[in-house]
Amino acid sequence: MASLRAYFDTLTIELAALSTPEKAQASRRYFAADFSCIGANATDIKQVTANFHLTHQYLSPAEVLAISEYILAHSHFNEQKLLAFGLINIYVKHHFDDQLLLRFEYWLEHYCDNWSLVYVLKRPINLCLVDRI
Repeated sequence: MASLRAYFDTLTIELAALSTPEKAQASRRYFAADFSCIGANATDIKQVTANFHLTHQYLSPAEVLAISEYILAHSHFNEQKLLAFGLINIYVKHHFDDQLLLRFEYWLEHYCDNWSLVYVLKRPINLCLVDRI
């Protein structure tokens, strides 16, 4: 596995390549003045996520989780956090135990500083909980 920083840099470059000032402006209208975005939309984030999984099939779910956590800890833009959440979605239901819910709680407390992040994180939380009902 490459360094976590290398994954972070590559994914950020891929997001930036799909970003436009128009997309950034469109995103900013829904958030407070200090909102920091790179200018990628949901379709762009899904594309980068799908490309990552296609080209990194050799990574284990635990390694992808480590990449997600690195991205969250070092992100500057909202889209980086959204990407971090998206990277683990395909693994949540079948590859992690209840400890992941504790991580999600930490992520909510430390990284979710706007409604879009809470909204996107609810999907993996629901996937964790669905088998427990």
